[in-house]
Amino acid sequence: MQRNTRTISTICSIKRNGFINTLLILFQLVLIKFNVRKHVSIKGFQKIYLRNKTSDIPVLRQIFFDGEYDIDFPLNPAVIIDLGANIGLFSLLMNNRFPDAKIIALESEKSNYDHLIKNIKGRKNIDAKHLAIWKENNTLEVTENPNYGEWGSGVKEKTEAANQAQQVKSITLKDLMKMENIDDISILKIDIEGSEFELFESNIEWMHHVKVIIIEVH
Repeated sequence: MQRNTRTISTICSIKRNGFINTLLILFQLVLIKFNVRKHVSIKGFQKIYLRNKTSDIPVLRQIFFDGEYDIDFPLNPAVIIDLGANIGLFSLLMNNRFPDAKIIALESEKSNYDHLIKNIKGRKNIDAKHLAIWKENNTLEVTENPNYGEWGSGVKEKTEAANQAQQVKSITLKDLMKMENIDDISILKIDIEGSEFELFESNIEWMHHVKVIIIEVH
């Protein structure tokens, strides 16, 4: 089943990126998998840093091969907020498509955030923040789903056993907008591994100021 999925993904990439470019990307991914290379080069993008033995490669396939976010948006976005930015691939894609848009990328897991910073280096209009979106401003505990690794990291209310490395500050979307002096959000991408409940539980006045929502429900 996994092999069939990869075959379909590769065919999609050939249609999107061309045969030669797809082969070059696949070759680079093999080198990353065996820890010979640290980044992949895709036409139109600068170096994209990936970690071997993580969910980074499947995420890249999903976005750049399968075209998960190849959406015909009915607007020219001014502000894009990426909640659950992971290593920044969605933000990079949006930055290429809409270079004048202000992009704010939030990521709660520290190693993901560190790679996010590396991937957006030199990119204009992308602002990364090591924060978790939540129903209130607080300190939360970062969790990891063993079935999904770095891709599936989430947050929960902090326990006494949580050490400093497992903690992250949280912020409400309303306060994030206030902090960034934003009145309206053109595109809001939500992929926050189960925290959707808390996001929509209370303080949802922000919904009146969002034009497009892309959400992966967990």
